[in-house]
Amino acid sequence: MVALHPLLDDTSGVPPSLSPVERSWHGSASDEYASFLPFDEYRSYRDVILGSYEWVRENASAAGPPLPWLVDPSDAADGTRWRGGDAEEVFGLGYVTVVSLVSSLVSSALTAAAMSRRYLRRRRLPPRVGRVPAGHCRMAGVADTNDGADIFDEGREDISRQALREDGGASQADVDRCDVPRHVAVIMDGNRRYGRRVHGSAARGHWEGGNALINFVRWCMAERVEILTVYAFSTENWRRSEGEVRVLMSIFIRYFDELRREALLRGIRVNVLSSEESKLPQDVRDGIHRLTTSTAHCKLFELNICMSYGGRDEIVGACRSVARAAVCGDLRPEDLTEDDVRSRLLTGSYGIPDPDVLLRTGGDVRISNFLLWQTAYAEMFFLECEWPDITREDLVDVIQRFAKKRERRFGL
Repeated sequence: MVALHPLLDDTSGVPPSLSPVERSWHGSASDEYASFLPFDEYRSYRDVILGSYEWVRENASAAGPPLPWLVDPSDAADGTRWRGGDAEEVFGLGYVTVVSLVSSLVSSALTAAAMSRRYLRRRRLPPRVGRVPAGHCRMAGVADTNDGADIFDEGREDISRQALREDGGASQADVDRCDVPRHVAVIMDGNRRYGRRVHGSAARGHWEGGNALINFVRWCMAERVEILTVYAFSTENWRRSEGEVRVLMSIFIRYFDELRREALLRGIRVNVLSSEESKLPQDVRDGIHRLTTSTAHCKLFELNICMSYGGRDEIVGACRSVARAAVCGDLRPEDLTEDDVRSRLLTGSYGIPDPDVLLRTGGDVRISNFLLWQTAYAEMFFLECEWPDITREDLVDVIQRFAKKRERRFGL
């Protein structure tokens, strides 16, 4: 059975087979990523298309024989299946003419929806509940002007923290501040499996995985975690299908803009760590630059996104730097220390401390080339749930187990 376009699946009353119009929307039915639309557009556009579909269905029923590609054959008045062909007459018009009319109707509706969406995105909307009011802190000023030029001061920072506590709620872990892991690293595994299991579309899983990350950042801030490092796209992920990589890059571009606004409002500094940055498309690199430079001044929380990243590549890069320093006479081999290597890692260039906790979702028990040097003494937790299914209770449980598990002696 040919899969329906994502705009029309999981909906009652949907035609049992693809029409010519639907095929033109869907593209290649063999590639589940070929026609992916982000979920926020998916809902509004699907409503528009289904509304058009219902209008044609009602009018076809009133004016003549039903459109066979819009209704179930069992609903037809004569109980016969439509076989296709331009000679078929539908309320006085040839089939090709009807298809053209419906195509124009849907195209106009989609264009109007897209224009409305762009207009709404450009409007200056009031702050959401729990966010810092404009003028109260540096972050709100940046959000209004997008220039990042305001200066932070302690009074404004306190107001920002209060707003963040109200937004994320109080800590639920109920452990001493000194027992909370300062730095949590996460392998966000299971997006594709979740998307296929829940929505029948791996692409939808990637999109909802991004939503889960925003929630996870808020929970970490509420639980007094200071640094979060996530594995978003590995160097091995470039081996995936061209369609999936293309969708992932598109999602990254959209999320970087969304994350930039959230980060500025919440005081989150965002760093992007990449051991093979040259492989990223230019528009992705541009989005990374806007995101990191705009949030470089933020101090309330630090989010590190590992993208086109591999732990082995990172270590090799550090070794190359050490070798260059030795060739130039700046470092003698006998004087080489761990700190010399650590400072040349991607995390070292940002002054990021080693993780206290490594968390992986998806059920697999391995670290998959992620922060190989940095996780030498991290406590590791492996969850069965897929990443979009993660809850705040999962994070709280990890923090509590970390606090109780054992005294960390680092070999002493």
